[in-house]
Amino acid sequence: MKSQETPSTHPQTSALQGMKVLELGQLIAGPFAAKTLADFGAEVIKIEPPGSGDPLRKWRMLKDGTSVWWQVQSRNKRSLALDLRTPEGQALVNKLANEADILIENFRPGALEGWGLSPERLIEQNPRLIVLRISGYGQTGPYRNRPGFGVIGEAMGGLRHLTAEPGRVPVRVGVSIGDTLSALHGVIGILLALQHRHVTGKGQIIDVALYEAVFNCMESLLPEYSAFDAIRGPAGSALPGIAPTNAYKCKDGAYALIAGNGDSIFKRLMTLIDRDDLANDPSLADNTGRVARVTEIDQAIEAWTVHRNVDEVLEKLDSASVPAGRIYNIADIAADPHYAAREMLQKIQMTDGTNKWYEVRRRFIPWVDGHLAQLLIATDITMRKEADDLARQQEERMQFTSRLTTMGEMASSLAHELNQPLSAISNYCMGVAKRLEGSLDPSMSKDILPALEKASDQAHRAGTIIQRIRGFVKRSEPQRKYSNISEIINDAVGLVEIEANRHRLSITSNIAHNLPEINVDPVLILQVLVNLLKNALDSVREAYPLSSRWSAPPVNISADLDTSTFPAMMRIQVTDSGGGIAESVMERMFEPFFSTKTDGMGMGLNICRSIIESHHVRLWPSNTMDSERTKLAGCTFTILLPLESPDSKENG
Repeated sequence: MKSQETPSTHPQTSALQGMKVLELGQLIAGPFAAKTLADFGAEVIKIEPPGSGDPLRKWRMLKDGTSVWWQVQSRNKRSLALDLRTPEGQALVNKLANEADILIENFRPGALEGWGLSPERLIEQNPRLIVLRISGYGQTGPYRNRPGFGVIGEAMGGLRHLTAEPGRVPVRVGVSIGDTLSALHGVIGILLALQHRHVTGKGQIIDVALYEAVFNCMESLLPEYSAFDAIRGPAGSALPGIAPTNAYKCKDGAYALIAGNGDSIFKRLMTLIDRDDLANDPSLADNTGRVARVTEIDQAIEAWTVHRNVDEVLEKLDSASVPAGRIYNIADIAADPHYAAREMLQKIQMTDGTNKWYEVRRRFIPWVDGHLAQLLIATDITMRKEADDLARQQEERMQFTSRLTTMGEMASSLAHELNQPLSAISNYCMGVAKRLEGSLDPSMSKDILPALEKASDQAHRAGTIIQRIRGFVKRSEPQRKYSNISEIINDAVGLVEIEANRHRLSITSNIAHNLPEINVDPVLILQVLVNLLKNALDSVREAYPLSSRWSAPPVNISADLDTSTFPAMMRIQVTDSGGGIAESVMERMFEPFFSTKTDGMGMGLNICRSIIESHHVRLWPSNTMDSERTKLAGCTFTILLPLESPDSKENG
């Protein structure tokens, strides 16, 4: 028998705090109901079979041998390995049920009774106990003994019949929606039973069937059949009887979901797509008239969307106050700022299901009756294990750093080897262009000469990039010299802009004219600026989904003189429009090995600060608020560089 805890996520103020829940189910429906109660503070003890545990531990994608889905489904719970087929296991469940407020199970009907744990008996011993029973077909009826999973409930409940394009094979919803719906119906039943118990002092048995939960969401299917003998069929992305509402193809191949079925909304939509004839048509003033001509309306809308990318379509619809949206995948959801702002997504520490490591040793000792007794000695080695893991991580980081150093040396050599042929290519192209100039037919000259010039420019550009890389990775001792800050900034932008373009982002620079040269180590200052620019790009990437990054404001790097200080100083600022920096992170961001990135070493900003401090200057971040000052809307890193080196003052 083993007890374990999973990551906690429930809020500080918990509505169900003090409630004790005993979960006997497995997989999806019962555990989802218990998870929902646990999220609001209930104490949940989950009973699992010894050995393998809940099958969900091995479903879908595994991380370190455990399903990541399991980590979500079992959060805020404690697990107890117990064999319900043994008298010992049954006795312990009986004892736990006597102390519980709620018991949840989703076994096949009759399973609890077969183990001597019938809900009636448990309630007789604990009259305040509420029992939720979830099964495929319910506890009564001719189908009660049939095995039933969520997909079967979805089919019997009527949902599967509707999930297809007309004339195509019905497909299942991509998640276990039947299990989830039954779990939520079960939670509603529990909350109502708690109110009943508050009034009467007595518990109840709640019977939820998967197919009934699905059927309860089938809207007007039954009334339409009862009144008109109408059997609604699959309608694809449309919503039968409501118009217009559909998915419309856009120029870039994506789809925009548009719900223009309100009377005033329909008029605004038609005006936007330049179909005033439809907007002002009296027969289309209400939903009944629009349903009769839904094909015509859908064709008119798609004739407009198909000539525009989905981002442009959504932007124009939003400006006209027409409900619309894109079809999100999970990457879009994870990167969406609205999800983040409403704290729908939270980061939690995943575990393998246990918080402790033990070293177990076995000994046999003579007992008082002369027999040998087995003695098990368990030593807590958690700290040793964590220290070993930390040492392994540090070794991996050192190996990674060594590989980076080697790659830097190879890059420097490669840059040297490539720079000469690239220069030759550029010179050959320009030489050929000069030889051909004036000797070609004008029509050919118009095509060939610009092509040669472009080839030369691209070769020169590639050579410049390679030179920057070589200069950046080349080993050298710190060396101060009077340097042009504009050149350093341009080199930094040149090194980072390739990565920016790859992620559909951009960088702008604003450098004041006639800035004086300053006494710095240009390579080290370049390293700082590259690091700050990369961090700024990462922040914008996290704040904007890939599909909408075209509209993200560019990362900006600027340089000017700060005359608010005496003496005046050179000011460099890197500004982004990301999600800002949390206060807790800002307090530790310059510490060594501290990082908010899963693949980060936590040394970039620490090294930046060391470099800046070696120049006797300052580096600090400051958050930017949105126009309404309700949330963070970016961050600015500021560097102040002295116009005169402190060393030169001392020597002078």
